[in-house]
Amino acid sequence: MSEQTDFNDLAQLCGLEAVGRAIASAAAPASASHQQAEWNAPADDSEGNGWPEPQPLSAKVEPEPYPVDALPDTIRAAVEEVAGFVKAPLPMVASSALAALSLAA
Repeated sequence: MSEQTDFNDLAQLCGLEAVGRAIASAAAPASASHQQAEWNAPADDSEGNGWPEPQPLSAKVEPEPYPVDALPDTIRAAVEEVAGFVKAPLPMVASSALAALSLAA
C-alpha cells in the first residue's frame, strides 16, 4: 500500500477511533511572542525623509496617429463611419476590420 500521510489514511487503516485518539493527544502549539526580525527592521530615518521618489518603469512615448490612410478606400470609409457612430477609438475599429478581412481572405 502507498505511504500514509494524513488522517484519512489513518481512518481507513485503523478506524475513526484512532483518529479521535490522535487528535485528543495532540499537543497545543507553543505560543511565541512576535519579535521583529533584524532584516525586517526599518532603517534609521532620523531626518524624516521617508521613501525616495519612485523611478518610472518605462519611458514616456507619445502615441502616433493610426495610419488609417494605409487602409483600402472602402474599408477606410467603413472604419471611419463605425468609429464615429459607436464612438469607439479609430485604432480599435480598424483592428477589428483588419481581423475580419484576414478571415475573409
